[in-house]
Amino acid sequence: MTRRYPWTILDIDATSDQKEIRKAYARRLKVTRPDEDPAGFQALVEARDAALEESHWVTTDEERDDASDGDAVEQMKSAEDPVADLLAIGGSAAERTDEDVVAALGDAPEVPARSERQRIVVELTYPAPAVQQDKRPEEIEAYIGPGSDGGEQPQLWELLEETRKTQPWRRPLDLWANVFDALENLPLSEFDDALGVALRDLLDQIQSGDLKPHDQPGVLREIDRRFDLLSNDRRILRHMRPEDADFLIDALSDAADRRGPADAPAQPQALDGVDDLDPDLVARAFADEPKMLAYFQRAIRERSYPWAFSVLGLLFPVPFAFYYRLGKLAVFAAILSVVSAILRAPSIREDFPSAAGLSGVVSVIYIVVALSTAFNWRKLRLAALSEHLAPLKAEGASSEQLREAATAFGAPDRVKMALGIFILLAAVFLRLVLQ
Repeated sequence: MTRRYPWTILDIDATSDQKEIRKAYARRLKVTRPDEDPAGFQALVEARDAALEESHWVTTDEERDDASDGDAVEQMKSAEDPVADLLAIGGSAAERTDEDVVAALGDAPEVPARSERQRIVVELTYPAPAVQQDKRPEEIEAYIGPGSDGGEQPQLWELLEETRKTQPWRRPLDLWANVFDALENLPLSEFDDALGVALRDLLDQIQSGDLKPHDQPGVLREIDRRFDLLSNDRRILRHMRPEDADFLIDALSDAADRRGPADAPAQPQALDGVDDLDPDLVARAFADEPKMLAYFQRAIRERSYPWAFSVLGLLFPVPFAFYYRLGKLAVFAAILSVVSAILRAPSIREDFPSAAGLSGVVSVIYIVVALSTAFNWRKLRLAALSEHLAPLKAEGASSEQLREAATAFGAPDRVKMALGIFILLAAVFLRLVLQ
């Protein structure tokens, strides 16, 4: 079949494979530079866009081109399509009279809608991109707030600097996501220049090795997902030299193709005791504790439990656990404190030689429990709330009953805290008595 526009410019046959169209565009782009041949580049871009649009119905177009005009008319007549008679009338549309149209349509009550093979492709044109020079940090200060010195959200250059820091506990994708979030929140008048700054910095990190090869695909896929760069690569060409733009476009294309099992994004971590909690119930349970609510929201957002240290939990785990309704932990810590006090008594050690060794084991377990309480007490509270509501859910409790139970759980238990203090004092008293 003879090639026609836009396939002649792309130098490929008509196809419905949009990936093949983009590859052809990339090949032609290497010999059609916007700075050397602006008109040719503009024609190439328009051909790429027209081909992508036409690819949606390229199969029916080929059938229409392969069929002769006479065959097409006969097929339409056999289907009793009244519009087919219009196609059989000689001359152009401007030469046809109203009488010709009426005679062709006959008694047809209305003209049917156009078929798919009669659709018209509207070609859109765009101004040729202008390659801009790199912007200095002081030129982009207006993009994102007054900066950290002003007490508001960080500037773009500060977020980009964060991506260059060595932070083993943070993924580069998370750091770049902060940059992408900031770009998405910019006014339209500032977005394009700010995106150019981010793209140039990303390219520099890739070429310098600051962004490791195993981290590059995830970051590149994310920026393409957010800003659709592969389908609108003029955004890249507008801000870079042609050779740099080619490099980044190739990197984006490679990252888009790397979606096999080995490169698939990791599944989000399951959070036992949190994923099954209704945020409304958590809000009711901890209505007077904004830090607890912020902890829950952060755990859901980051799919991990942040640390939350408490000195009281470390020094006095028994009354602390009772106060926050950590029932099982509180009872276990209370038993350990009492047993430890008994085993440490001199009279017990004299009667039972093995008491010294057991005392050391119990003390180590007690310290582990105290550390766990001190560093994970907020996580343990969420798990305890989930455990508290689970039987009610299994019994089919109403929403109102669940809300009441959550509210009651969130209130600190001062009575049991007093019991915990009493248990600690009793352990000290036992040790003194047994001496």
